[in-house]
Order: sequence, then C-alpha cells, then structure tokens
Amino acid sequence: MKEFENKTALVTGGAGGIGSAICEALLEAGCRVLLHDLPTSTGAAKAKAFCDRFGAGLASFKPGDLSDLPALKRESEALVAATSGFDFLINNAAVDPVAPIESYSLDEFLAIQTINAHAAFVLCQALAPSMKRKGSGAIVNIMSITLSGGWSEKVPYVMSKGALLGLTRSLARELGPHNIRVNAVSPGAIPTELERKHWGTIAPLSIDASSKGSRCRSVPTSRMSPRRCYTFFPLKAALSPVMNCTPTAAGTWVEANGRPTAYSLTAPVRLET
Repeated sequence: MKEFENKTALVTGGAGGIGSAICEALLEAGCRVLLHDLPTSTGAAKAKAFCDRFGAGLASFKPGDLSDLPALKRESEALVAATSGFDFLINNAAVDPVAPIESYSLDEFLAIQTINAHAAFVLCQALAPSMKRKGSGAIVNIMSITLSGGWSEKVPYVMSKGALLGLTRSLARELGPHNIRVNAVSPGAIPTELERKHWGTIAPLSIDASSKGSRCRSVPTSRMSPRRCYTFFPLKAALSPVMNCTPTAAGTWVEANGRPTAYSLTAPVRLET
C-alpha cells in the first residue's frame, strides 16, 4: 500500500509549474488529486495525462477563478459536500507582477492580495471543518524566497506572501489540537513560466521532477542583487516538505532555497495525518 493511498488533495495552480510537480509527487505516493486552476489553463489535459499515467480517476480538474472569492467559497464547500472532504490542501496558486510601487493601481493591488492570500483563507475555511471531523489533515501554504529579501519591485506580491505566513502561524495554533498540521514552504527560484520574466539572459533550464540535484547561475538583471545567485532547483527536491506528511512541528516555515532552514513559529506540536 502506498503512503497516501485513500488520501485526497486539493492543489491550487495545479495545471503547471510547481503545482503540477506537487500533484505528480502526490500521485506517485498514491494520493488522489484535484487540480484547481483557471478555466483557460491546461488543467483538463494535465489531469487526463496524470490519469493515463497513474490510473483512471486519480486526478481530476476543477476550473475556477481565485479572484472571485464568493464563487470560490460556494464551489469549495460544494466539493467538500460532494466528497468525504480533503486530507491535504496545498495553497500554491499566485500571480507575480513586477513593477515599481507607484505604478500599481488600487484594483491591481487588491487583485494580487485576493488571489495570493485571501483565496487561501477561503479554502482553509471551507476545508478545515471536514478535516476536524476526520481528526487529521495537512495544509501547506506556498510562500516565496522573496519574503527574505533580494528582489525589488515586487511589494504587493511579497506583502501577499507575508499574509500567508500570518495565516500559517495562526491557523497552526487553532487547528493543531484537531491533529491538523499547517506549514509553509518558501521555494527557491524555479524555472517555471511564472518566473520567466526574471530569467534575464539566462537560458531556461529543463524541469526534472525526479532529480535530486541543483544548479546555480548568476542572473544579470537589475531586479536582483548583483551578489545574489538565481538557484534552479528540481521541483520535487525543492518542495519535498510539501509531500512529507510525517509528524513534524506545526506552524513551521521552511525555506527551500538552498539553505534548508526551518523556523519554528509556534510551540512544537507532534501531529499525525
């Protein structure tokens, strides 16, 4: 029996990049996965490819728009009602604009916060009750290395990731007594389509979800510190804490950016899933 057999996960932004790699790793561990992404994404094709590879019905696609919070609340509650609930929630989807602070309109700023942070709150609110009834669960919020500095002209994005840190800390305290772990992971720079605008003159590296190595190259761009290195990590290696549901301290923030340092943000709580 595989580690996550009979478990179900909801992954936002599951149609590509980091989200797709997370889905793949969960499927390899026996988990059933629901990919949530925009209706215009390749989510349906990705889910079909996963089913062809891992088995019929193990992956499904749910189109949706995280910027529409009322619709997201209705749809996520309906998903929970139609199933026995989810064991894992991965809040991964995000938008990542780059511009000076004075150039953002209020509507643009609010849209970034809504998609990157507020939607995660709505999903946690919708899925947590069924996790409580089961007496187990795990929520992982995907943050960003940018929260630790090094990138400029990303204030709304970094601010939204800071909100996820607050969500992680507070929700871990609230859900810990119900045997539900809430943690956060800050991936290093990974050559996804979302990151394309940061590549500068560096040719994109191929994404190998199974490799355990890492490579590092300098990026000649004014948006990064000249002393900083742009580290390309194979997605599964960089995000192994997402898939690792062995007992761990709740409310932990892990920087998967080449310095695997974990910051314990709440009193350690040993939790099983």
